Amino acid sequence: MKKNKDVGAACGRIHPIGNGPIVWYQKFEYAIAHWLQKATEHVLGCVLCSPGCFSLFRGSALMDYNVMKKYVQVPSDASEVLMYDLGEDRWLCTLLLQQGYRVDYAAGADAYTYAPEGFNEFFNQRKRWGPSTLANILALLQEGDKIVDVNPNISWLYIIYLGSLMVSTIIGPATILMLIAGALVTVFDVSIVNGYIASVIPGVFFFVICLVCSTKVQLVVAQVLSGFYVIIMMVVMVGLLITALTQSPYHPSVIFLLGLVIIFVVAAVLHPREWVNILYGFLYFVSIPSGFLVQVIYSLCNLNDVSWGTRESSTPKSENKKESDPLSKIFSPFTKLTNFSPTKDDSEKEKLYKLLEKAVDNCCAKCQIGGGSIKQNVVTNDEADQPCRDKKPQIDNSKSKANGVKNNGSSWKWIENNPFRGEAVKMDKKESKFWRQLVKQYLDPNDESMKNDLTEKLRELRNNVCSGMALLNILWIVVNFMFQFRSPTVVTFQLPIKDYGDENGIYEMKIEMLGLLFIIFFLVLLLIQFCGMIMHRWGTFIHLVAITELPNPFRRKNNAADFVGMINKHGNDEHEMTNAETLKQIESLQRFGTRFARAPHNNDIVAGTDNPDQDYNEANSRPRLRK
Repeated sequence: MKKNKDVGAACGRIHPIGNGPIVWYQKFEYAIAHWLQKATEHVLGCVLCSPGCFSLFRGSALMDYNVMKKYVQVPSDASEVLMYDLGEDRWLCTLLLQQGYRVDYAAGADAYTYAPEGFNEFFNQRKRWGPSTLANILALLQEGDKIVDVNPNISWLYIIYLGSLMVSTIIGPATILMLIAGALVTVFDVSIVNGYIASVIPGVFFFVICLVCSTKVQLVVAQVLSGFYVIIMMVVMVGLLITALTQSPYHPSVIFLLGLVIIFVVAAVLHPREWVNILYGFLYFVSIPSGFLVQVIYSLCNLNDVSWGTRESSTPKSENKKESDPLSKIFSPFTKLTNFSPTKDDSEKEKLYKLLEKAVDNCCAKCQIGGGSIKQNVVTNDEADQPCRDKKPQIDNSKSKANGVKNNGSSWKWIENNPFRGEAVKMDKKESKFWRQLVKQYLDPNDESMKNDLTEKLRELRNNVCSGMALLNILWIVVNFMFQFRSPTVVTFQLPIKDYGDENGIYEMKIEMLGLLFIIFFLVLLLIQFCGMIMHRWGTFIHLVAITELPNPFRRKNNAADFVGMINKHGNDEHEMTNAETLKQIESLQRFGTRFARAPHNNDIVAGTDNPDQDYNEANSRPRLRK
């Protein structure tokens, strides 16, 4: 941010921590998202989302026109709910980009966040993230010409790149179904019609379940389907292996999978401190239908449900009772083998509580008020997300009575005691009315009137989006099915491969043209992200080299001590303490990387008055700091 004043926000590398297969899946997912996606966004244009768990924002950028002013607005339309409420960090970055600011990704900054460990919590989290991502990207695409003119960091090529990502996301469910259909045809030798029917039926079944059944039923079916698709992905792997052995290892589908694996492995090598995440790649691969088919259907069919899912219904009792699902029970014996999450011992917490209670009791004794119990007043992260007016103060009145102080339930009695007590000023009626109306109109977290007004609009938006997505995916499946069934655009390539060729050593590989173009499309996106990762890693390497200080054996040491020693020669005894403090300050600056360009010479220090500081200033011999 010091280097570029146009940077409005910056985010770092987020590492999910926790236990279980759901967290292992997220470890690989987060790694690929940062290694490839965020690095490419940083190089080609700007990062689209600076996560709320670990980000740095420029205050002047937030207070700029149409940023914070628009950020605090209450959504008045169903589409605005998706952008404003479901992904507030992404929406804030969208406003910064529209205003001309840049959002960067700093790979050298790391943070850890507790990721969802249960299946239901994980799906409810992605229920918010998916629609919010699509809505914000769509907003950028709709105002592409304006953003290119306003923001010098975004070009039309970057807008096209975002459009390609959105297209791949929209047709993702149909692509997964066609991949499964092709595997069924290859492995079980069924007709292409039966293969497509067998792959489409589970997706259509879950789509109907999400539209007519409750959330609990949807999540149960989602868990069953996710386990079913893990088996299906094993069939897909067998199908690719059969294709490589019976037809040719140079088949486009085999080459695409090998290229994907190579890119991931190289990305892990370029991130040596995070290479362990590549071990979870197999789990991510077999869970692709769950992430790109089941999650997408669940998210779109629940657009009318704007609850967060991961922040609500958090009570102290339910906090200790972790969510249990079949996947966690199956993989529970292997959880401890990959448990790299930092944990705190309960005994340390007890010691911390006792120290805090002792400190509060001492402070309260001076103020002649009751201390209370620390454990009862500690607020957890989940409780902090709840509306403040739902909180009830929990105070231990036993200590208050023992001290002879009347406690009426307020934990802020220390304000009324000296020396903190100030002059009480009453607010006039007009000002009081103004603040009450302000809180009611803009700051009330439980504005039920807004929710009731948008309920029907959200349901209508859900129906429109689901019907549109279903229509596009059905058309994509039908087009591919017709091309594979009739084979009107089959292209034959003659390759000089002796092992798989004829008598002349020529192998004829027949490929459906539409499928080949689709593979090329995804391969180009992967190559763009791979090149973006290489460029970003090079920039990170240069940054780390620039801030790394190497010891110079030919450099004179203790420049600060020599400098203060020179001053002491021309000073007197009453300034020795000041000079010692100066030495400590200079040495502390040196530890933080600040160096003097030179030490002052003897001619720079002139004595002649009774004030050594005045002589020093008149000699103009202050050491020059490097910029």
